[in-house]
Formats: sequence, C-alpha cells, structure tokens
Amino acid sequence: MAGKQRARQGATNLVLVAQPQVTYRGPELRQPDGLVFASLVHMARDVTLDVGVSFHAEDVCRTLFGRYDGNTRRQLRDHIQRLQSGVVAFDTFSIQLCLRFDYPNRGRWSVALDPHIVALFQGNTHVWLDVATRIRLPEGLASWLYGYVRSQSRLIPMKLETLRQQCGSEASPKAFMNGMRLALQQLALEGVVAPGWSLGAGWVRWLKGPNG
Repeated sequence: MAGKQRARQGATNLVLVAQPQVTYRGPELRQPDGLVFASLVHMARDVTLDVGVSFHAEDVCRTLFGRYDGNTRRQLRDHIQRLQSGVVAFDTFSIQLCLRFDYPNRGRWSVALDPHIVALFQGNTHVWLDVATRIRLPEGLASWLYGYVRSQSRLIPMKLETLRQQCGSEASPKAFMNGMRLALQQLALEGVVAPGWSLGAGWVRWLKGPNG
C-alpha cells in the first residue's frame, strides 16, 4: 500500500517464538525482507544445508516480485545482504539469519543457512506463512495482517487504534479503517479470516478462516 497508508513489519515480527530468551539484533527488517527470508527457509528444508540453497535469481524474482530485470535482481541481492546483518541470539549462542551469499553475474546464486535457523522455524511454537498466499496479497496492510492473523491462536475483537500502532501505519484513523476494510476483504477471499467480519465504533470483530 503506497504512501502513508502502508504498514511496516518490524524486525521483531520476523521471529515469532514462545521463548523470551530468543531475541533479534540487527537492521529493521521489512515485509519484503521477511518474504525473501521465508522463501529461503522453505527451500532449505529439503536440501543439505552444508551446501546452501542454490537457485536462479530469475526464478526467485519472477516468483516473489512478478518480473525479472536489473532492478529486481538488485532488490533480491539487497534483501539477502540485509538478512546477513540480522542475528538471532539465544542464551549461549547467536546465529546470522543468512551466512555466505554468492551472487555471480552468471549462473546460480547460493545462500548458506545455519541448521539452527531452519530448526527454529520448524518448531510448533513458530509461524509458517504460505508463500503463495503471501505473494497474492498486496504489499502493505493486507500482508501485515496475514502475518498477524497467522501468529494468533484465535482472533478476538480488537481496537483499530491498537492495530494501527502495532503495524506502524501513519494513516489517520479514518483512512486506516478504510484500509482495514479493503485488507479484510482480501484476507477473506484467501480464507485467512472468516466471512462475517465487521468494523464499527473503532473496533474490528473477526474470526480465523480455514487458512488463518
């Protein structure tokens, strides 16, 4: 969502965990960074981590960004390099989100991931987002709400102002409510929230859908 209506995904929303001793340090990661990271981890679950994740930049750009050109190639490289600066810290050790990154001018790119990173996101206490669903949702409030809904065991009535503050929107309360209405319509079409949600008197009343 363009302009002041956009929703921002902060770094602490990337790692959704139950243990308070797991913390994140590094640059603020926004929604496109999280999308690239989720895609890398999904690929890594079925390969030998010692050799990293290998892929054609064109394939990933077309899947995540809808096209392939010099700009999207640079975007993908920048997202992964920003992930290299992020660190997940445990009680006795810490791990980079991404390790070595090879991006030759020709041929396949590769990214090494620490086995602990993949294990971290395979646990039952963590949230997996369906990449195909995430790509279909427009960037902004709808994609932020998708991650929020998936992280909740159930949805309860929420103040719109609370959600506006949590997602970092700079929109006015009225504009945010209008944005919420559009986002909920999109999420209902994807089965993330159930039909029958309502907005009124500064509150959203909603339930999870089958894909929520």
